[in-house]
Amino acid sequence: MHALTPYQTDIARAVLDSVLHERGLTFTVEIARGAGVGELSSQLEMLLLGLHVNQGMRLLRVCSSAEDPATGRLAAHLRQSALRGLWSVRGNVVQLGRAEVRSIFPERVWTARGPIGLLEVMAAEALDGAALGHLGRLAEASGATTVLYGTAWTGETPFESRKQANRGLEATDGIRRHFRVPWRQAAAELPGYAERVEEARLRLGEAHPEFQARYELRPVPAFGPLLPEEQLRGLDGDHARLHAPVPGMATVASIAVTRLPSPASPGATAVVTIADRAPKALRVIEHRWLEAVSAAALTDGIAQVVGETWHCGHAVADVPSATTAAADQLRHLLDRALGRSVLTWVPHGQTDDSARTLELIAAAHTGRLRLYHADGSPEYRVLHHELGTAVAAFGPNGAVSVEHALPAEGFLHGLLLLAGELKHDAAGTPLAAPEPEAALAS
Repeated sequence: MHALTPYQTDIARAVLDSVLHERGLTFTVEIARGAGVGELSSQLEMLLLGLHVNQGMRLLRVCSSAEDPATGRLAAHLRQSALRGLWSVRGNVVQLGRAEVRSIFPERVWTARGPIGLLEVMAAEALDGAALGHLGRLAEASGATTVLYGTAWTGETPFESRKQANRGLEATDGIRRHFRVPWRQAAAELPGYAERVEEARLRLGEAHPEFQARYELRPVPAFGPLLPEEQLRGLDGDHARLHAPVPGMATVASIAVTRLPSPASPGATAVVTIADRAPKALRVIEHRWLEAVSAAALTDGIAQVVGETWHCGHAVADVPSATTAAADQLRHLLDRALGRSVLTWVPHGQTDDSARTLELIAAAHTGRLRLYHADGSPEYRVLHHELGTAVAAFGPNGAVSVEHALPAEGFLHGLLLLAGELKHDAAGTPLAAPEPEAALAS
């Protein structure tokens, strides 16, 4: 185990005092991403297990979805200790003598039972009020100390409310219940951390909502422009719109189908966006706004643009109403026309859509996405209208979605599809994932 930093030590002392003296306090802890929450938690658990190895104590940890409760830091610390033979890991339970730490995922909080001596909640900002309320009642019934490890997000989460309540109690009785460690404080005490933050700043942009919330610990508005005016202006590149490739150009396409044939409306429409690939950057060089009388005719038009004209090495596509017969037909036709080695259909789900939106914001903030010069075309005008009126809605679980004031024509959606391609090469192969931002104090 590594020695805790001063800010980790301050939090550990306050928590241990509450546990050992049975004060039953609730602490809220905000620490910048990657600055040692996991290490602090595991060392607290290690110490309490050791102190209660004979008489026993039950600790409960609510994990974030990305954690593996059976093989976390606590088990790693125990493996390195002189306690060989006294501890064990069984599923989601780590046991030392008669004391144990039980880990559960957020969706299982309703199964939690007492008595417990310490309750820890990781990524507490992602839990809704009902879940936090249930855990609060469990801790109160046990007389347990609670530690809510969270971070700023929208400022409207139940975690934020608990944080503000703690500040009010501090003003009343002088007992510190809230701890806040933004990245600059962590960097002053944690060697090498400033370099990690700089990597994140370069990747996201300092004004990126994720950087502001996770590193600066400043809440972002629940609703706001997808791209502020400064970022919108910065999207304009120094290149002209092209209508055919030039030698040496590696192109990627997005296909946003916006309308499918139906008995009431036989026509179909799509927006094809063509971009020139550079390492981890994209230059949008062409748009085609296609309309056809049938799915087969639309497929022919898309195949001509993507394959015959631009010879794209990779294309990513999306269709509305993905479970309908018309959508299935179009998918089949496009797979056959372009080939499955070229065409990728985007996955859908809150996590996938949110990741593409955050990647688009990051690309705009860091200059990794550029549009062709204004050319007065309907495509350019509609694209900028959609970009300028789109609203980002930040959810309490860290997700972000895009909302439109008017029905969208698919141009912004085409950019969102391409944003996901910033993590792939020109052939659609995933680039090496960035190093996880694990705490340097672990």
